[in-house]
Amino acid sequence: MAAAPTVLAVIPHPDDEVYPFGGALALAARAGARVHVAALTRGDAGQDRATGL
Repeated sequence: MAAAPTVLAVIPHPDDEVYPFGGALALAARAGARVHVAALTRGDAGQDRATGL
């Protein structure tokens, strides 16, 4: 039996995979692939733009 395929999404910031790749990653996981996401930063250097809304 062949090993399950592996999908690796490399993204710059946490949550960046959701909009452009979320559906594809979900379909791959549903089809039996092992799905991993590697965020290259912690995502904590930005500003909170929602403050004051």
